[in-house]
Amino acid sequence: MINMQRFMVLWFGALSALLVGCVGSYQNQVVDDRLQDYERCSQEYHDAEKTYLNLLFNLERVPGDSFLLQEKKMQMQELVNLRSVLLQSRGELDDAIQQWELQIRAERGVQLKGAPEPGYYFRPQDPPTVPAPNKTPLTPPPPTSSVPEPSATPSPAPGTSPPPPAVQTP
Repeated sequence: MINMQRFMVLWFGALSALLVGCVGSYQNQVVDDRLQDYERCSQEYHDAEKTYLNLLFNLERVPGDSFLLQEKKMQMQELVNLRSVLLQSRGELDDAIQQWELQIRAERGVQLKGAPEPGYYFRPQDPPTVPAPNKTPLTPPPPTSSVPEPSATPSPAPGTSPPPPAVQTP
């Protein structure tokens, strides 16, 4: 009986340690919280937007209803407020993500201090192991256009006739 209790305590302790290790870092939890806030704000904004569109639909059907006009103004103010909250929430999420990335970079830098430099195993001065293939330089083809190149003759003065075109012989 005592062995069974000891086994259960050890099993529960090992399971707890495993679950605690899988939780993640503090920054991960902060990002998750900010993401949930942003998703909640986004859902509230979309709901308010649907309500506003419904009010516009009703105003189209009953244009002179003063209650609908008042509700439209209040709903528009709520949309403006929710938009500012949504933008603030998005900014907080972006900041939390940046902080998490900085933490990861800092941890990676600490962990990689004992690692060799990136160029340690391959040095550019080492000769290549495969010979380069024989390449011929590409030269542009000669021009085959039949259009004469413009000459450096001056243009005729205004009111005079241009000189006759030059005749090309084949």
